[in-house]
Amino acid sequence: MGRSSETRVVRFVEGRATTGEFRVKTLARGDHIALLEVLLPAGVSSPPHAHTHESVLYVLRGRLKTTIGGKVSLLGAQRFMCPTTGRRAQR
Repeated sequence: MGRSSETRVVRFVEGRATTGEFRVKTLARGDHIALLEVLLPAGVSSPPHAHTHESVLYVLRGRLKTTIGGKVSLLGAQRFMCPTTGRRAQR
């Protein structure tokens, strides 16, 4: 698995602007999954997008509202979910 210690600032997802900037650090990456640390300030969201890899969302603190396949979920601190690969998501 690959690893990066660099944190990058994200302003676009799949060529579409986010509602503000957030930071992403790749902790590990394999052929089918990526482990990312995402620092998402309150009020910032990504445009609808899809992942080709498996993903797990885990909220360390705060809350995360996500829409996946048209279903809206609100995750609180220390909660997780495993969205289906390839479905359109918005956070």
